[in-house]
Amino acid sequence: MRKTKQKPTFDIIRKELDIRLSQEISAYKNIEWTISSKKYRDVTEPKYELCLLVIQTMRGQGRKHKSDDKYVSFSSIQLRKKLGVDYIKVMDTCFIKKKAGGGYDMKKDRVTYKYKLKDKVVDICKDVYSDKKIMAEHIGRGGLDITKNTIPTYTITGSKQGKEIYEYKKLKQFPSVVSLNDNNIRILLSVYADMFKKYIQNEKVNVLDGEKLLLEYGWDIKTERNKNQQRFHNILEERLEKIKAIVDMTHDTKLGIGDMVQLYKQVDSGRYYLHGDTNLQTIPKEMRKIVMGGMGYYDYDIENCHYVLLNQLNKMYGGDTLTYVKKYINDTEAFRNKIGSELGLSVGLSKKILLMIVYGGGLTVRHRYDKETGGNKDSAIITDLKIFYDDDNKLVDEAFDNIQNNKTIMGIYNDVKSARDLILADKDFYVTYRGDEYFKNHINRRTLLYNGREKKSKGSLLSHMLQGIESYILDIAYEEDNNIVMWQHDGWVSKTNIDTENMGEIISRKLQYHFEKLGYQGLMRISVTKEELSDINKTPALISRIKRKVVVS
Repeated sequence: MRKTKQKPTFDIIRKELDIRLSQEISAYKNIEWTISSKKYRDVTEPKYELCLLVIQTMRGQGRKHKSDDKYVSFSSIQLRKKLGVDYIKVMDTCFIKKKAGGGYDMKKDRVTYKYKLKDKVVDICKDVYSDKKIMAEHIGRGGLDITKNTIPTYTITGSKQGKEIYEYKKLKQFPSVVSLNDNNIRILLSVYADMFKKYIQNEKVNVLDGEKLLLEYGWDIKTERNKNQQRFHNILEERLEKIKAIVDMTHDTKLGIGDMVQLYKQVDSGRYYLHGDTNLQTIPKEMRKIVMGGMGYYDYDIENCHYVLLNQLNKMYGGDTLTYVKKYINDTEAFRNKIGSELGLSVGLSKKILLMIVYGGGLTVRHRYDKETGGNKDSAIITDLKIFYDDDNKLVDEAFDNIQNNKTIMGIYNDVKSARDLILADKDFYVTYRGDEYFKNHINRRTLLYNGREKKSKGSLLSHMLQGIESYILDIAYEEDNNIVMWQHDGWVSKTNIDTENMGEIISRKLQYHFEKLGYQGLMRISVTKEELSDINKTPALISRIKRKVVVS
């Protein structure tokens, strides 16, 4: 492993910036490091991400606003992902926000608010940059300093009813540092940066080698551009930001070039979530395969995990045959392609809608009343359709109508509802503990039955149940494979080249035994697929990108 120079990088500056902002700006100090979202079922770390936005803006690396180049532009969707649902309050601690102005209609012209660092924040940044005593350290998720000597001994923290437990004890803890392919990271950075210049900044740049690489890994640039140009620009910008964040986390630290710390939180259901907005679970699939390619890793997936588990639970409870769910399980890829073709949506969005349905996503209403704001809030499906159609309400309404009238989608929806109502009627899942009412899943993990005075939705309770079984499957996999380097939600990445048929049989037998002990009758069977994460085909053009200096204005 190559040694790295100890010089002031993003991570060093970020540590000192956090300290001084906390000392001088009370609103910033009150921001929590980690926030769990009940709606999106993820974890954001607003302080970490806000510091990065401040540094990028201070360095002139933010995207200039169309109406005034003295201001920068941030997508509200990306801010919500990075900073959480209270992103407006978080941004207000360090930035001045104004309407676009300059003759722009923000909705019609699709422009964002414009942002500028507050004078006090600028002064703090200047002080930090002028401080020669800053030591080279790496600030980790949760505000912890991480170096080779201080890598956490725990990879997984736990939670009890949403409260984090840092001293979380598992029988086994796999390494918290994952080695990525440094050359491939550099290549991707160069490729995304050149595509940004070509398609957003209208510069003459040759990106054919990069587009061919991405097509090989499943991202068809030509098709994406033809569908919706603005949406393509948003996706490209998001990918560029994510690869820049990976560069930030894997370069110029005491950990060594290419090494990335990945820490998990096991939430109430049992599911394992990696911390932070940018991590190996949340980056696009083609990006993950490329940065992990050529490192001797194998990617394992539990085939159509939640629908398979739902179907088998339904059988255990003696439910009616789930005709559409069965079709989906028997030919998953063709089923998704069929829906995408019928609705004019991407296969990725079709898959996401199917997951939303099993998680309780509604197909009867477009909006729900939000008690916090006192107004209506878009349903989860409407939210994703707006992203897909770049807030074109006419196209969004047409797409939602098509979904509601699609025989296949409604067949799946009714199957899920039938199974969910049957399974959740089992009173054994409802328990009282210390005066509070809880819902527990099959691995005995509890979640509060009420959010305040409001009972959790049936979709939320079913998710809690299915995610518990999913977590149990991953624990079984780890008992059999000591070379796992990361968990996904429904699979894992390992250094071991295992026999998937044998692994599927072992997991099924242990899962079956677990359910038999709980008193259930019937089969629990899952299948495991495998993909070797091979290195990319490094053509001369791609190789030349490894040492190429990347500058994005």
